[in-house]
Amino acid sequence: MRTFGDLRLAYGTTLLWAAIFIAWPLGALAQGPVSHGCPIDPNTHQCAGSSGGGNGGGGGPSIFTPPPPSPAELQRRAAVAMNAAGNQAMLRKDWATAIADYQQALKQYPSGIFDQMPGVIANNLASALSNQATDAYTRGDYDAAIAGYQQALQMEPRHPNPLLPSSRNVIQGNIYSAQAEKARVQGDYSTALADCKMAMLANHDKKFKHNVEDLERRVNAA
Repeated sequence: MRTFGDLRLAYGTTLLWAAIFIAWPLGALAQGPVSHGCPIDPNTHQCAGSSGGGNGGGGGPSIFTPPPPSPAELQRRAAVAMNAAGNQAMLRKDWATAIADYQQALKQYPSGIFDQMPGVIANNLASALSNQATDAYTRGDYDAAIAGYQQALQMEPRHPNPLLPSSRNVIQGNIYSAQAEKARVQGDYSTALADCKMAMLANHDKKFKHNVEDLERRVNAA
């Protein structure tokens, strides 16, 4: 039968072996990171064991240099920077500059890198095109507005569930709205009424109800 003294001795021996095994990796870690099989001096960032010179027995101190970025990575960084420039233009409401920056970013982005960034840039481009089209709509340039909204619709990513409302619905509704206003100004109330109803359906918005009722009266009075 083991006595309390035996258990204390065994417990003390266990602590001793634990201390040995813990101290060994700590001592190894104290040497600092290792590069090319040589510990690196944390102060000089050089190989601590290198000395001497020449090609024959041990060269001079070696400094670890990370490999340069690949051409694809350089392209990606340039595209990300161009996207950021487009974002700054959007804050200034400089739609034309933002559109040019986003288009350049999409053009520069390398095809070999697969991540979410191209989709982000495309979405930003759609927003810039849509904002520019809205300005044209406000000026009464309905042809430019329709063309701008159509371009934005092409760039806007599709929602994974087509039954759920998305920004594509808003853009499509804006196209119908611009077409309706163009037809109304030209006195083509039947076409304006049809487009206005489509805008209301696309946007799932009843704010067009007043316009629909007004156009219906005009059609009936014609």
